[in-house]
Amino acid sequence: MKSTLADKHKIAIEYIETSIRLFDEEVFYSSLHLAGAAEQIFHDTLLHRGVEPTKAKDARLAKTLEVLYSGNHPSKASIEKVMDHSKNSIKHVKRGDDYIYEVSMRPNIDAFRMIRHAIKNAKLCNISMGSGINSFMNRNELDFHNA
Repeated sequence: MKSTLADKHKIAIEYIETSIRLFDEEVFYSSLHLAGAAEQIFHDTLLHRGVEPTKAKDARLAKTLEVLYSGNHPSKASIEKVMDHSKNSIKHVKRGDDYIYEVSMRPNIDAFRMIRHAIKNAKLCNISMGSGINSFMNRNELDFHNA
């Protein structure tokens, strides 16, 4: 069978749509994983275009708040590592020299948050959303007009 070229943005939209369906079926870990993959595709696209992705904006805000309220000066990388914890913890077993087989998380909240980030990054990329994604946004009152 001959291979064909596939548009990664279309793949990412399929990931988001499937992630939403799984979220609605309360299959949160797979939903989180697919949304995380879509978020990363659009994140990298935004970086390539010189546009600040959602995670970077949120990390900048978190850093500002941390400095303001605690006086600590965390690195952007350390904040983004915390932000990516749920996405990475479900797909990796090895961390340094340790093997971790259990993870503590809030799967429904983490999946929802990752879907939200994936959609925001897609919007920043000016990617057209399908009706399933728009329906999810509407029923969860997500307005990314000024993402």
